[in-house]
Amino acid sequence: ANADDYKVTDDNTSVTDTINDDAKTVTGVVTDVKTAVNNGNTVYYLQIENKYYYISVNECMNVLLVSAGDTVTVTYTTDSETFVKATNVEK
Repeated sequence: ANADDYKVTDDNTSVTDTINDDAKTVTGVVTDVKTAVNNGNTVYYLQIENKYYYISVNECMNVLLVSAGDTVTVTYTTDSETFVKATNVEK
């Protein structure tokens, strides 16, 4: 990666585009955690900055260990205004 591939904001949140595929990552402090049950699947919504990144427990067991105040790295492919579907979450 070079400097153009990596953007750091003032609050230690970073966004990186992965060169190999369409995946992107965001690393930051989780400011809020919400859960919902959709069709029997528990979905976690992790707020980082002004967006919620969501993923079901079936897709990523690591999300069970995330609490507000934790720093995590979320992988996603399609960005959105408010709600972004995550493909992976790592503490």
